[in-house]
Amino acid sequence: MKKIFKLNQQGFSLIELMVVVAIIAILATFAIPQYQSFQSKARQKEGMTLLNSYYVAAMATQAEMGVLPGNFVGTGFNPAGQVHYRITSQNGATPTYGPNNTTCVSTVNNCGGYGTWTEVTSGAFAANAVNTCTVATTSASGTFTACASANIRPNSGADVDTWSINQAKTLTNTNDGIN
Repeated sequence: MKKIFKLNQQGFSLIELMVVVAIIAILATFAIPQYQSFQSKARQKEGMTLLNSYYVAAMATQAEMGVLPGNFVGTGFNPAGQVHYRITSQNGATPTYGPNNTTCVSTVNNCGGYGTWTEVTSGAFAANAVNTCTVATTSASGTFTACASANIRPNSGADVDTWSINQAKTLTNTNDGIN
């Protein structure tokens, strides 16, 4: 007995394929900006973490030695690896102990071999000059302000994300690079 198969091979019509492509395009118009926003928020955490590390080092130095040196060598602040935020402080009192490098007040400096960081200065997520934060260190009154700044969005141009922290651990976003 011979079996006869009816071949019904109709695939998708061009209209059906165009509808699917249009649906995917509409979904992508909502998903891509949300994804970039989530990326930018995650990148902001690096600046906040670096400033918190600086704060901890500065407060530990003040508790141990009674001064706020302001420079990275004096405070013991040494971020390892690549940093995408430029951290800036200002030299204060010269500590009476150990090594001191009064010019080592920014991650853009090489700090005479002290620092193990590499500042990322190009690309979509790169360190930038601090422009909306005034750094200050006054060892006599025990106050300081340190700043961090970076471009965190692709093609953001002048839209720089800037954070500052002071001796009271007040973390302030002085220029929001996301919005």
